[in-house]
Amino acid sequence: MLLSEIAEKGRELMTQSRLTELKIQKLINESSNKTFEVTNKFISHMNSRGLLNSGITLKGISDNWIESAYNVGVEALSYLVEDIADKEPKQHHFDYLKEETLKVFDDFMDVGNKHLEDWCNKFNGFLMYSEHELVVSNKRQSIINDIELKIEELKIKKVEVIKEIQPPLSIENLHPNIIKVSEKLFYDGHYRSAVLDSYIDLINRVKELSGRSDLDGSPLMQQVFSIRTPKLIISDDQDEQQGFMWLFSGAVMAIRNPKAHKIIEITDPQRTVEWLAFASVLHRVLDDLENGRNS
Repeated sequence: MLLSEIAEKGRELMTQSRLTELKIQKLINESSNKTFEVTNKFISHMNSRGLLNSGITLKGISDNWIESAYNVGVEALSYLVEDIADKEPKQHHFDYLKEETLKVFDDFMDVGNKHLEDWCNKFNGFLMYSEHELVVSNKRQSIINDIELKIEELKIKKVEVIKEIQPPLSIENLHPNIIKVSEKLFYDGHYRSAVLDSYIDLINRVKELSGRSDLDGSPLMQQVFSIRTPKLIISDDQDEQQGFMWLFSGAVMAIRNPKAHKIIEITDPQRTVEWLAFASVLHRVLDDLENGRNS
């Protein structure tokens, strides 16, 4: 999916508050007026020194607009962060934040470039456009760095909030395989991937233990845990052995398969931990099997 498409999804799920929209528009208008005012004073000063047609004048105008565009972008970023901070931000919110902030910088710089071109023609001056574009590019990268730093801060804050609200069932207490595969995905808000990857890991562990890498999914589970010719014996009791066969098979059919073959959005962290807990129980059953204990 393209960044613009992801950002569009972000817009659908998180529309800027009217207050933020007005604040950004006010910021742009006031900054534009102030930049024109500073530029005109600078032009008058250079004119009084007889340097109006020099490259120094145009370089000064260029630097002024670039610095103003950067400052406007940074302040717009702070307004947009306020819209995200009171929500549970996900990746599409972060992509939206990045695109909107860069749009403010780019739009402001487009206005500056247009006027810079007009001043070049008016003063018959010469501007090193390659140098100008390099400075613009560097400032734009500085904005990107600021955005990424702010996103990391929001992610850290989100993790701290989630950990602070610790649900009765905590991911930190699940099987080590679940923590290894899913903990980062979970705290990043990628709940679907956390669940899917955990069940794929569970299937791969069954394949490894049974030596049946030629099978997959439900056929794998029904073969290796069968009551007739089992590769993995969980219990001497046939009913219990068959029950676990259906638990493992059901985990694949009802949980892994739908999430692998359809776009199913999971938005509830508590529900996610519960799905992961079921996979954790099955991992612990396999632990018992490896250690020679009955479940």
